[in-house]
Amino acid sequence: YAELIFRQVTESQSLELSCSPQQQHGSLTGLHLFHRSSQSQTTLLSMSEGSELRVDPEHRGRLQLCGGLDSLQVNVTISHLQRSDTGLYMWQLSYRENSSDQILLSAQKVFLLVEGTGRSCQCSPSYPPLLLTIFTAAGLFLLILSWQAIAKCV
Repeated sequence: YAELIFRQVTESQSLELSCSPQQQHGSLTGLHLFHRSSQSQTTLLSMSEGSELRVDPEHRGRLQLCGGLDSLQVNVTISHLQRSDTGLYMWQLSYRENSSDQILLSAQKVFLLVEGTGRSCQCSPSYPPLLLTIFTAAGLFLLILSWQAIAKCV
């Protein structure tokens, strides 16, 4: 089975992602957290037996890990979320049992939507005067049209 969780947050908030390795698959030898956006897929975090923890350089200051390969649960917190963090998050787990390796994707996937914080419009500085000009011209056009209609009726 697969479980898709939808989370909607605003910029600068945090997201906690959890993964519980399944002991029945054998001993956990690798754990990877992926982020898939509309443009690309990034490995945010990668830990493997006998090698150093690797964290994506762009997320290094915002990513906090709690747990390891021998933990019952691994938690990752991504802080100071940005709009570019929108996308699908999924875990990949590698197990070894009786000298055979097995790679599984976690059944739980999280789709994150990061929205803006309600800041003012990032429009061009000429946009408000343009709107004012259009509405003024439309108002004058309606006023002239009304005068002509009144003049024909009288």
